[in-house]
Amino acid sequence: MPHGYVYVHPACSRDIARRILCIYILRGVLLPLLVQLQWQSQGHEERNEHGVGLPLFFYPFKFTMWSQWLLCVGSTMLIDNKKDRYDNGLNIVTVWDFIKTYAAIPHQQGSFDIVTGYFTLRALSKLYHEIPEEVEYRLLSSELLKDENDEKHIIDLLRGDEGIGSTFELEQYVKDAKAFLLRDTVKCKAITNAFCHAKVYLYEPNDMRLKGFFLSGSSNLTDSGLGLRPSSNVELTMGKTADRSDADYRELTNWFDEIWSVASDTLPVNREKPKGERISVKEYFIRQIDDFFRKYTPEEIYYKILF
Repeated sequence: MPHGYVYVHPACSRDIARRILCIYILRGVLLPLLVQLQWQSQGHEERNEHGVGLPLFFYPFKFTMWSQWLLCVGSTMLIDNKKDRYDNGLNIVTVWDFIKTYAAIPHQQGSFDIVTGYFTLRALSKLYHEIPEEVEYRLLSSELLKDENDEKHIIDLLRGDEGIGSTFELEQYVKDAKAFLLRDTVKCKAITNAFCHAKVYLYEPNDMRLKGFFLSGSSNLTDSGLGLRPSSNVELTMGKTADRSDADYRELTNWFDEIWSVASDTLPVNREKPKGERISVKEYFIRQIDDFFRKYTPEEIYYKILF
């Protein structure tokens, strides 16, 4: 026998193989099937694009509570928004894929803390539509618009997408973003004494049987940062499923709490009068969006983008 090898009796190896096969069958087939049966028993029904109900065996396996708990718990991933770097069956290419896999669990309650330099309307729209409304947010950002006279900058900041066709979707994105910000479960603060260059996402489910996650790297809460559209940007973000027993997760949550405690929850209505009337950061963001889209119609924005 070659040096360094360990002999395993064939009967033992067959037993090990059977055990591994049973684990894979349980995790990959039976458990998702039981989840789908529960989903169906609660009155939910999967339908195709024509609105026709699908039989159970056609249901796509959803990452619900138990499948999320079993798949890649405690694993660390590098995400560049370009390709799936891991052969684990999760098909995570983008930062948004990661978030959706572990946070888009129907009716799952939890908290989602986000630190970003700035955000786009489409990114808020994705949170509004695809993450359960029961989730509570603490959104920490720089002031949305740094130069109110720079029209092109405002367009790029809010629009976040250079695709001409998407310009006419802005009206819906505006409605979704405002609806998201108006939720009582969404709290907003701003860093006013410096630009917020950090990008951190911290998710913690209320169900202690589940793992949360953190993401940290170069990805702002924008179309290109989340990987919602192709981009020439070089992005790299580390994501890890974890909870407060994890040292990295605990350190990041402590850091966020410190930054959140000193961030401003109000901003001046008139930037030229910093000691004048102040409004909440959330209201400030909503007013900036309203002011801009009252000033420019989608058609005008379209031509500004072209030229």
